[in-house]
Amino acid sequence: MIQSLCHYGLKKLYAPFNNEKWYHLINPQILIEPYLGFNLKDYKLYVFNGKVEFIHVDTDRFLNHQRCFFDRNWNSLNIQHKFPMETREISPPASLNLMIKAAEKLGKHFDFVRVDLYDLNGSPRFGELTFAPESGGGAFMPSVWDHRFGRLWVNSKMEDPSQ
Repeated sequence: MIQSLCHYGLKKLYAPFNNEKWYHLINPQILIEPYLGFNLKDYKLYVFNGKVEFIHVDTDRFLNHQRCFFDRNWNSLNIQHKFPMETREISPPASLNLMIKAAEKLGKHFDFVRVDLYDLNGSPRFGELTFAPESGGGAFMPSVWDHRFGRLWVNSKMEDPSQ
């Protein structure tokens, strides 16, 4: 079973799957990650030109997926994006300051990147970097947030890391 899943994953063409063309530049490989736990809160930090501007938290991802948004100071924002809004109060993770510092370091050379992290016992753990959240297809509600996020991206200046 595991071997057939790995074989399928190595043969799948991800570039056209969600119109994320950069995947054709990556040689298919299998990465087995350590198990961190079940149903962890997933913290996703939106970094524009090296600065965390927004954070969204996914809760109950495999049970009743919900999402909530905050600014970098953990002020709740009235944003819905693809999944229903989380109605429970979500406290900031113990490692919030470390998460912001790590995300800004990882994102300093990009005009935009979303840095996904977990909080395990007060310590941030890396999830992934993505340049196209929801494959670029998830609209914010209310739509004014599409413009607020977009303005940050358009007005940022990308630094060329090869220079």
